[in-house]
Amino acid sequence: MHTIVNHLPIKPGTNWDELAAKIDGFLQTDGKACAAIRTIQFLKAGDEEAIFVITFDDLASLNDFSANVAGPWFAANLRSYLAGPAERTVAELVTGFA
Repeated sequence: MHTIVNHLPIKPGTNWDELAAKIDGFLQTDGKACAAIRTIQFLKAGDEEAIFVITFDDLASLNDFSANVAGPWFAANLRSYLAGPAERTVAELVTGFA
C-alpha cells in the first residue's frame, strides 16, 4: 500500500465548516468511487494548517487518482483556501492497522 500526505497551509480566517463541507463532498463522491482507496483523513493541524492523508492499494492507483481526479479537484475547489503551496509526500506503508 502507498499513502499520500499533503500538508496544506490554510489562509487566516478560513471558514473551516465550509472547507470541511467541500472536502466531505469530495470524499463522498470521488473518494468512494475509487476502489483502490483504503483510508482518507482530513486533519486540522491548527487554525492555519490542514493535513490530507489518503492510502491506496498500490502506487499506480495513487498516481492515477492524484493526476486525474484529486489534482484537478484540488485546483478547482481548494486553491482559494491555500495560503501557499502544499507540501506533498508519497510513501510506502510498511506496517500499521486500521
